[in-house]
Amino acid sequence: MSLIPKTVITKYMGGNKLTAYGLALGMAPFFTVCSCTMIPLFTSVLYSGAGIGPAISFLLLAPSSNILAVLLTGELSWELA
Repeated sequence: MSLIPKTVITKYMGGNKLTAYGLALGMAPFFTVCSCTMIPLFTSVLYSGAGIGPAISFLLLAPSSNILAVLLTGELSWELA
């Protein structure tokens, strides 16, 4: 999160709830990471000034809904998914 200034995170993810949750849910599928990588990302987003709600929704959504996970689950079988 050092590439994104703290003021930007505080402005968008710490202010208006609709904007904060929308941003957290909108950018989570584009992070192709596992759960072990999400803990440091979660703490950096949280300590940068984001609200606890958007940070937790980002933490829970990113590993399960990234594009690679959805495609690989679909390749196994939709009945299994």
